Amino acid sequence: MDTTADWGMTRYPLIRLVDEPTEGRPALFDFNDGNTQTLAEGWSLGVTEALGNPDAVDPDYSDRVVTLPMMITGSKTQATSTMSTLARVLRDRRWLHFKLSPDTPSIWLRTYRGGMSALDLSLVFDSPTPRDDIWQLTATLDAEPEAVSELVTYGPLTVPMNPGLTGLGYIDMPVVRGDCPAPLAMFDSARYCPAGVISIRRHGTPADLVTAFQAETGATLGFDTTVVADAALSGGNGARVSFALTPQMVGRVTWPLHTLLTSTAQRQALRGRFRVLAFLRRLSTTSNATIRVRAVVFRESGLFEYIYGDTFEIPMNTNRQMLELGEFALTEGPQSLMDKAATVPGTPFNLQLQASSTGSGITDMMAFDCVRLIPCDEGFLAWSSDDGYSNDTAYDTLVDPSSGYTGAVSGSPFDGSAAGVPVGPTRVSGKNPEVIPGGPNRVYLALGKPATVTLVEAITLAYRPRWRNLAAWTS
Repeated sequence: MDTTADWGMTRYPLIRLVDEPTEGRPALFDFNDGNTQTLAEGWSLGVTEALGNPDAVDPDYSDRVVTLPMMITGSKTQATSTMSTLARVLRDRRWLHFKLSPDTPSIWLRTYRGGMSALDLSLVFDSPTPRDDIWQLTATLDAEPEAVSELVTYGPLTVPMNPGLTGLGYIDMPVVRGDCPAPLAMFDSARYCPAGVISIRRHGTPADLVTAFQAETGATLGFDTTVVADAALSGGNGARVSFALTPQMVGRVTWPLHTLLTSTAQRQALRGRFRVLAFLRRLSTTSNATIRVRAVVFRESGLFEYIYGDTFEIPMNTNRQMLELGEFALTEGPQSLMDKAATVPGTPFNLQLQASSTGSGITDMMAFDCVRLIPCDEGFLAWSSDDGYSNDTAYDTLVDPSSGYTGAVSGSPFDGSAAGVPVGPTRVSGKNPEVIPGGPNRVYLALGKPATVTLVEAITLAYRPRWRNLAAWTS
């Protein structure tokens, strides 16, 4: 029995193999073009099931098996040509485009390389006309567990990168469609950013998480460190380190989080794993001194308990820069004191930045601007290239490893006009953060430039809703 209905020149349901999940793409093979028809009896888009423990935090899901019994009407030459075309198309991974009617949305299933059932001459039926035969065979396609629907974009949005401005470096996503997590892409149409991070927080109350702390306010200043005016830093001030008396690796700026976080909700929101990002700059490069920094978390009650991050060298220029100083799990090991700090106001808990300077004739100084704590336990991605921190507004930035590209682009990636720009290799660590239906989905951004902190970014976030339950995608 035929399942099709005709609307003008298009037959529904649409069941086509295409090269990408976009409306209007030409069919590489059409399972319902008239000569080829998908039969109602026995067809299925398959199901997927959780593998292992279904109650696991992030279980894997089985691939689905798509079954498409077909009837091909035509001469023997036409039938064999049709089957040859399908076999050729199935040699590579494709997208199966499925659309029930003009009024329902499309979905796409990512298929693996596949094949067809063997041709059985017993399934050649009586011809309706003297020249036509009716051939019946079945295409069985293995596909990924989740189907995707049309791209959803949010933006462009004005996102400030100055800690002194409201809305620093985050975007709260509106209602997310789909029924399972979907990878997120980021597009900055303001400039090309050769380095940055993107992450997500998907639990709790996003407003409770305080992520930015200024060096010149609320912090305890250590050896050789004073507050100075500096127009290149956020707020026009910073904490200058002269290294005049103590060039060794010692504490320069310490934030007492137990007093800066004034509510129980704020302290509880800081539970989890975070990447520490320091924003700073060298004030001179005349002596070629090697300046290194690192982050430390510790408490003061009873025995001192320290957790040290790795040590990083500040590049030899005077631009405002972002350095990632490592990952800190604020609910593990000695840092489990955060559990106490979350419920007992005043329990000491500190974040400190240390710095040292080595070399002959040490005269170079540095200044700390601020520190940001970027959550990384629910999705984190960092990228960097060798193009440094030049402020290049000629190109834009696309961060989308799931599509195979992160780096500079010219044009929008959402209307098909984007083209990659050869600006040097881009290194990517982590994977795209994923948004989840039902939220919350607060997306955090930190960009290695612009060096001028008064600039803002024009950010667009995009995702393709993902569906495991294919009966629900029309909602």
